[in-house]
Amino acid sequence: ASHHSVALVGSSGGGTATLGHTDPIDVLATVHRELLRIRDANCEEASENKNERSKRSLGLGNAIFVSLHDGSGLDSVKKADWMPRKEGDDVNVERGPMATLYAVGFHDIGGEGNENEGGVLHITKVARGHLSEINRRVKYLDEKLADRIEHRRNNDNNNNISAIISMSSEPIVLHASSFSAASSPDVYIPVTGSGGTSLSQIASLYDLHIVGNSGGSVASTTLTKAKGWAVGLAKEWGMRYDGSCDPRFDVRLNDLCDVGSSAMTVSTSLDRNGSDVVIQESIMPTLKSILEAALPSFLLVSVSLRFMDTIRNGANGCIEGTYDNSDFICTQQTTFSIVEYALRHIVHGTTCCILAATSRRGKQSNASSTDNNNSFGDQSTILLAASLAGIITSASASQASDSLSENGGSAMTGLIAGSLIPPTMKFVSNICSRFHVTATMTNILLGGGVGVLVGGFMHLSGLALGFGSLTGVIRSLMRWKMVEMGNYTATEHSMFLLPQIWIHRVIRGVSGLIASIQRHLCQISASQGSYFYYSSAVSPTTNFDWVPVPIGLGFLHGCFMVYGSKIGMYHSLFLPLILLEMDSAGGKESASILGAMDECALVMVCAGICAANLIASPYARGERGSEGGGRESLSRQALKTNLFCGDFIEAAYPYMEKSKIINGSSYLAAGLSSEILLQRRVLSTAYLPLPLAIWISNDRLGMGMACGVSFVISMFGTCLAMFWN
Repeated sequence: ASHHSVALVGSSGGGTATLGHTDPIDVLATVHRELLRIRDANCEEASENKNERSKRSLGLGNAIFVSLHDGSGLDSVKKADWMPRKEGDDVNVERGPMATLYAVGFHDIGGEGNENEGGVLHITKVARGHLSEINRRVKYLDEKLADRIEHRRNNDNNNNISAIISMSSEPIVLHASSFSAASSPDVYIPVTGSGGTSLSQIASLYDLHIVGNSGGSVASTTLTKAKGWAVGLAKEWGMRYDGSCDPRFDVRLNDLCDVGSSAMTVSTSLDRNGSDVVIQESIMPTLKSILEAALPSFLLVSVSLRFMDTIRNGANGCIEGTYDNSDFICTQQTTFSIVEYALRHIVHGTTCCILAATSRRGKQSNASSTDNNNSFGDQSTILLAASLAGIITSASASQASDSLSENGGSAMTGLIAGSLIPPTMKFVSNICSRFHVTATMTNILLGGGVGVLVGGFMHLSGLALGFGSLTGVIRSLMRWKMVEMGNYTATEHSMFLLPQIWIHRVIRGVSGLIASIQRHLCQISASQGSYFYYSSAVSPTTNFDWVPVPIGLGFLHGCFMVYGSKIGMYHSLFLPLILLEMDSAGGKESASILGAMDECALVMVCAGICAANLIASPYARGERGSEGGGRESLSRQALKTNLFCGDFIEAAYPYMEKSKIINGSSYLAAGLSSEILLQRRVLSTAYLPLPLAIWISNDRLGMGMACGVSFVISMFGTCLAMFWN
């Protein structure tokens, strides 16, 4: 029989992939399980004819995976801190954050037999230390992996490495040996995975064929990625993916580290068969990563609000209680108002609260454990408490609409409330255990009481109002709108709302300072009008809601977005700001001006470069320039993903680095398109199909113009560079 084994190399990534990559054991086990679901396409015929050779997937044969301890992203680590420590370096010099190295299939470092024998996946925790030291060991293991990949030349079909999964790997230094071996003429195995930057480098440097749903991993989970990889590899191998089968296997961890020296939480977890076999580390994702994990909620709420606004505008009347139409339309309008309020002010905060509570609660302990510090509540109890707290805090944060002229937001409030749920539940659980409270009453207090307690604290303390107002200020500044105070007043029972009154006074003081600066800018623009752009909503006076934008500022914004995305600022700055701007915005303004720049300055620029590669490359003209076709497969995959999914911008980076013409045309395309967006104050977002991104915009003509400018300039510049060379 022909057996297929897969090697996995990578790390917890730059975007952190929050709710998946922070659990290394679960990452490796999930990928292994999905790979085992690959079956021979002719398995029934093969079973009838025993002499016929059948194909089989063995899952993970080897793995090299690095996970940071603090849940942060590797894109924020400087090169000097992650470069492997050399033999002559001072061992007392500690460089880089703390990390742990996990491996599968390297038996000479402590592995227990074959990882697939007896239905057991053996995972070895090789080392724990600073990233520079960990990467030195990674490079050593990668050289061993390269030797195994080269065994394909010996026609050993019983246990071949038939594919590589790259999870935000570093292919230039750390994994150069394995990818070089995979790209040798006698091997040429396919690559799939996540992490747009690394995949684009792999295709560009080694010309390896990219398969499956390879691309970015923002707001994704380990399961969705692993399933897509398995489907892609099954097609590549001439096999089929059977999602109905349930492969059974145990996961056993061989820990070579000194557990006693670790400051991390260590707990016992159950595998699918109920065997107490795995020791897992609890690594808390950052609040920024949890916010990015809520991206699906933000996108669908924005699309829904835009759709409701379109229907409302077509109803011809019955707006804000005007009963000049049929009772049916009035009832429909009232229903829309209720749904719109829930979508704008409740959904985002509640979603973020649930994500924060479930992802920061730590690993569940063994069901037989009597340690109440680790078993303060199961998943359903956490969800119940987080839902209650999220709804209460989101409703409280909606008061920011009365405190500011611009609507506030509930996402930051939900993140804070969700982070408070686990420690509060732990405290209440210990109290119940100490006083022998019955199980029913304990669950009532944990699931209901904790949620109401946290939500009430966020409301009475004024934190909900403060963070909601802060979101409104951020949105106003990003959209160049005046920051003005509303008519917020406390109720007559103000003794319980003193913190809210103090928070409101602080907000009024800060907003007044910002507004005075904005009015001063308006006065300057009135006297120096030739240096500012005035749209139809802005006139050169001192009495308008929109702040005039200096000419050329949009161009600089676009260039900075391209540069920032290259140095790791997208996940740490751009995407969180996009989500905060979309938080609690409604109608035609439910999208984001920074999201529109994301679509034009990054997504469409990459799409133009990839389209030019397919048009002008020697491979596309029929002159096969390489054996693997990796560059063509990358360009085709990236073009489809950018146009129909609004993602995978990293595919353009290798081409921008190789050619000054491509790099310059990319900056020019991003700058000109962003100038159009900012001067017209166009709102939209990436991560949507291009037609939907244009439809959702408040200025569809302006969005279409900006997308066209970005795509055409980047494509023309790339074609020019390729024909020039």
